[in-house]
Amino acid sequence: MRVNDAKEIAEIIRETAKQKNVSILQMCVDCGVSKNALSSMNAGSMPSISTVAKFADYLGVSIDRLLGNEGRAKSPLDEQLKGELFAASGLDEEITEEQKEAILNFIKWTKTQKGNK
Repeated sequence: MRVNDAKEIAEIIRETAKQKNVSILQMCVDCGVSKNALSSMNAGSMPSISTVAKFADYLGVSIDRLLGNEGRAKSPLDEQLKGELFAASGLDEEITEEQKEAILNFIKWTKTQKGNK
């Protein structure tokens, strides 16, 4: 699964907010996020998963949608890895499925960035 770069994520957030008639400035204020968050993403700064989660919750969409992954096919290995990692960590009952998926997406994105440096 490919995770979009920061600029692509910023554009998806903007488009989603526009579709829902939500002001970017108001969303940032209401979420407790810097009003410059999207500008930073446009400059290439990857947002924290916490920021993406706040925006997703505010906009009423999944984190995957804001990361550009919604609707993409998932490998059976992704599900197996998710199950094994969380069972081994003991976190499988403490966080939501969406949070688990977001963590895996962030790990995958981190791996792709190692190859880009």
